[in-house]
Amino acid sequence: MRILLIGPGSIGGLFAGKLALTGNRILIYAHQDFSQFFKKNIFLITDIDKKDYVVPNLQLAPSYAEFLKLKPYELPEICLISVKSSDLEKICIEYKEILEKINYLGLIQNGIENEEILRNYFPNSVIFRIITSHGAMKETQTHIIHTGIGKTSICQIYPLFEELPSDKKRILIEFSENLQKSGFKNEINKDPIESIWRKAFTNIGINAIGAITRLTNGELLKSEFLSDLIRKTINEAILIAKALNIQLDPSFDYVENAFEILKNTATNKNSMLQDVLREKRTEIEFLNCKITNYGKKLNVQTPLNQILSELILGLEKSFGIL
Repeated sequence: MRILLIGPGSIGGLFAGKLALTGNRILIYAHQDFSQFFKKNIFLITDIDKKDYVVPNLQLAPSYAEFLKLKPYELPEICLISVKSSDLEKICIEYKEILEKINYLGLIQNGIENEEILRNYFPNSVIFRIITSHGAMKETQTHIIHTGIGKTSICQIYPLFEELPSDKKRILIEFSENLQKSGFKNEINKDPIESIWRKAFTNIGINAIGAITRLTNGELLKSEFLSDLIRKTINEAILIAKALNIQLDPSFDYVENAFEILKNTATNKNSMLQDVLREKRTEIEFLNCKITNYGKKLNVQTPLNQILSELILGLEKSFGIL
């Protein structure tokens, strides 16, 4: 398949690299630092088996003006957007003419209600999210280390998968098959909202605590106090989801799911911790801050999420971001 990636961060780079390794053609739009580095260095994936793989079929996308001149059969079939949630609206504006030419827009990012931003700008596109618990870290701009294996699902948001005509379903099915070949066991999820909140609960419980303590996922598990803090933070978020009438799975243990992910990605530094270590803006506004804001509107107490939000926002302020 022809796939455009906007934002080759850790997890976006992992997906792009592994898709390219199985023969898909990947074009990348990225910030200038990445582009300059990429021109002088190979793209490398260190897989979960510790083996290094040089990635072919991956190149910088043409200039904006040149891209707009591409024939329909030359255009990417899918665009994956893997920038930070806080940058999503800026990307929608900056790449608007390009994204309007691509029928399938997929998000690989943390957060709640991100797809609504995309839908506001591109109401005629097929919009989906990739929800994954795989772990990845950047060694350099073009060297991605696969740090943990998890589950992946394609969450069809708009329109729902069942509402798509067969020819449009075909592209998503083909993309799912390509992910499978690339090592991402996945499914096209029929209940996307629950899946998005399931992943959000994990990020809400783990990311800020990992970023503040600067501990890897496995190190967080070693602390009884921090494990209990993760549990209580997730439970606050579950209360908010229920108050919003989100249809959660009563048979699923969302807290234990987060702990299972911590075990499976023990060496990983979560994405928010990676941002803090680089003194960059985090996704806190789309995670714990969302829970806190909903709590205020719904009159539901979320003290732990509020504390974690303020601590991360304080860190961002110390970096000169706010």
